[in-house]
Amino acid sequence: MNEMLLGEIDLLVCTTIIEAGVDLQNVNTIFVYDSQNYGLSQLYQIRGRVGRSSIQAYCYLLTPNMELSSGAVERLRTLQYNVALGSGYNIAVRDFEMRGGGNLFGIEQSGHLSNIGLNFFNKMIKEKALLLNVKKNEIYEEKEGVFNISIDGEALIPDQYMSNQEDRLFFYRKISICVDILDVDKVKEEIRDRFGVLPVSVKLLLLVKKTRLLSFGFGLSFLKITGVSCSIFFKLNDNKKVVLMVKNLSGFFNKSHVDFSVKYDSNVLVFNINISNMVDSMIIVVDVLKFLKNELS
Repeated sequence: MNEMLLGEIDLLVCTTIIEAGVDLQNVNTIFVYDSQNYGLSQLYQIRGRVGRSSIQAYCYLLTPNMELSSGAVERLRTLQYNVALGSGYNIAVRDFEMRGGGNLFGIEQSGHLSNIGLNFFNKMIKEKALLLNVKKNEIYEEKEGVFNISIDGEALIPDQYMSNQEDRLFFYRKISICVDILDVDKVKEEIRDRFGVLPVSVKLLLLVKKTRLLSFGFGLSFLKITGVSCSIFFKLNDNKKVVLMVKNLSGFFNKSHVDFSVKYDSNVLVFNINISNMVDSMIIVVDVLKFLKNELS
């Protein structure tokens, strides 16, 4: 080890003992043999033995020429996708999800969480905590927009664009756990960086996610997107809210030079927009919701 540190030798063959805090700043390449046998956090620690200076570092995870278990593939794929500085948290969360968290009030350290997923588990805990803190006679409201959507097209990741099914599932999951539109933009950049220019169906998928994240609190009930038009349905029972909504969105559309019409019937306010394609329609919807969020908050 000292000879390696002093630069007297160029190659060190060792066991996993090096994961325990070894700091060799002159080392920039590591090969991990039979990497499919290691745990995710263990691989992350081993990978961290290189790249500890300004020199470009490389980590090669070697596997035998055989079919790997799904767990091994997921561990290696997680390391492959998390290479940026500070990605340790993402890896820790993924490791938590894969192995399953333990009991909050018991002695079990792993297991049950893998059956429902960390995101859903956190949501259940948050909802229960909110219910316990609600004051007497107060009504608890769900903070997530729920509405129906109809698109004359596909909002998905096509096989032709991303051929590996594990990759598609990985990014579906990343999209599903986004909590704000900035998270969606990060996923968009990651997909584009790895697979190239986004097809229309992937753009629509990401825009639908943004719409759902922004939709709470405005009475959005239905969204219909076609190749030539877009219809946004709001369910509003208060006439004052209807007048305010028409006033605000009319000003927004006129300022944006968007051709639109308005209809109100049976407590449903509908904005019909003439637009050239589905992606532009979804972009307009996202912009509308962002405008309402800023205007009415």
